[in-house]
Amino acid sequence: MREQLTEILQEDEDYTWTDEGLANFSIKISRKGTGLETSYSILPKVRKVPAKVAADWTDQKNSIWLPNFFEGKDPFDGKQVDEKGLPAGGTDKRGSIVMPKTKTKQQETETEF
Repeated sequence: MREQLTEILQEDEDYTWTDEGLANFSIKISRKGTGLETSYSILPKVRKVPAKVAADWTDQKNSIWLPNFFEGKDPFDGKQVDEKGLPAGGTDKRGSIVMPKTKTKQQETETEF
């Protein structure tokens, strides 16, 4: 199933994202069988983003931050910041870990000659 989803998301001509960050498609997941004989299938369908979904997204998008999920935090707590007000680290679109840059105070040393 993961391979099917990856394949769907790589078909960027058919299945894309709007400028607002919403998918222009929906995915139907079906299950057949039980126990060890269970199989799943994924069927994508291109669709226009419903106005209610777009309005809800506009109202709530700043309170959702999925990278929190991968750090063991609540994704509905919004974007986290550390004690200095810098955004918490995350993963960029290429999979690299990105951590905020912080400046360290340089200690002045006194030397006598």
